[in-house]
Amino acid sequence: HHGPLNRALSRDLLHAVVRSTQLPVLAVTPGLRELPRRIVVGIDFGEASIRAAAIARRLLGPDGEMHLIHVAAEFPDTTDEWLVPIHRRGTNWIRQELDHLIESLCPTSGMTLTSEVVDGDVKLSIEGCARRVNADLLAVGNDSPSRLDQFVSGTVSMALTHESRWSMLIVPARIDV
Repeated sequence: HHGPLNRALSRDLLHAVVRSTQLPVLAVTPGLRELPRRIVVGIDFGEASIRAAAIARRLLGPDGEMHLIHVAAEFPDTTDEWLVPIHRRGTNWIRQELDHLIESLCPTSGMTLTSEVVDGDVKLSIEGCARRVNADLLAVGNDSPSRLDQFVSGTVSMALTHESRWSMLIVPARIDV
């Protein structure tokens, strides 16, 4: 419920924190007063997104829903060469891997974990899923592209924070603890 200037300053602070740490960052909206009941996790099968799913699962309320979404980008980023083999394997392989990921997250009997594979813009698809399920939290990996890449195009994780509508969990690929 803050004004535009306060929201902009908060986003800038969140960006600075995410860029300067190798630890997961949890930014919580004022409306989230208990464990999230509905979480959307963007999955690109990179190390960071798999970690984001695992951490989000630990944050999920006992009767919560987690929605894993993999987006086949309309305009694939050629700098993410590791994504090319994933998309060449096709939708069936991606669905099987999402099923394996759900199984590895060990949901309890009251939890619902689902997955979907969509085509389109990554940011818009994740936001669309979050709106559709009335998400409390978005969880994404941040595979830290180079400083030049961040300056020129930003990252999906940072683009999602601009909405400031959802609590965010942003997880780096490597965590040195």
